[in-house]
Amino acid sequence: MFSHASQKRFFIPIRCVISIAFCLAIAFSPKGFSNVEVTQEKMLSDIHQYFGDIPLLDQHGQHFKFFDLIRDKVVVLTPFLTRCENFCPSVMGMMLITQQRLGDRFGNDVLFLSVTSDPEYDRPEIILDYVSKFGIQSGWHFLTGRPDVMDYLQRRLGFILQKETPPSAT
Repeated sequence: MFSHASQKRFFIPIRCVISIAFCLAIAFSPKGFSNVEVTQEKMLSDIHQYFGDIPLLDQHGQHFKFFDLIRDKVVVLTPFLTRCENFCPSVMGMMLITQQRLGDRFGNDVLFLSVTSDPEYDRPEIILDYVSKFGIQSGWHFLTGRPDVMDYLQRRLGFILQKETPPSAT
């Protein structure tokens, strides 16, 4: 639950969890994508066309374009909220274990991208404070941007969030 005045709660659909599991399975697969009959150039072109040049900031205030981050990498994408107290610490713990198990592949072959669901609050300095508590290594970008840009990216990623207002006490 959020600690801010609006008391909005965000729920991540189950398909996000399934997507994460699928990406992790591919990351640990000895064959990876080698059995797919699509050329890399065509796949990259399609991905670039689908996402476009989405401008983002990471926890260090560094500017990126989304496509540049995902090009030529196995990418694990997760939504996050710095003010989440329910399931987020558990997800972060699982991601940290995965980061450790990837060893030298982490940051080189496999990149973690976490996309904020609260860009109005989650600015780079807030995010940096949040990730410093977890011992995040390079190769893991916590991304934010303008609210309209983040909404667009989350919709493109399938991270459709439902905002729920608590029932009134009448």
